[in-house]
Amino acid sequence: MDIFSGRRPGTCPVPNPIPQCASITGCWLDDMCALGEKCCLQSNCTQKCVKTDKALPPTPPPLPLDIKSEYKSEALLGVV
Repeated sequence: MDIFSGRRPGTCPVPNPIPQCASITGCWLDDMCALGEKCCLQSNCTQKCVKTDKALPPTPPPLPLDIKSEYKSEALLGVV
């Protein structure tokens, strides 16, 4: 999961009781919160940034260059 997609890993605690809200104020996306936090519904019909128990996902390594496919593209263009 991409940390900049608006959604972050982890789950929000479920408010007890679950509020019946006519409107909700506060944050509305996880990326409005600091890293390591999620935007979660509270029992008073607000949403606030809450620390999660989930670590941020590791950054994936860069993809290797596919030399064969690059060579095929150049051959089709007549560069080779």
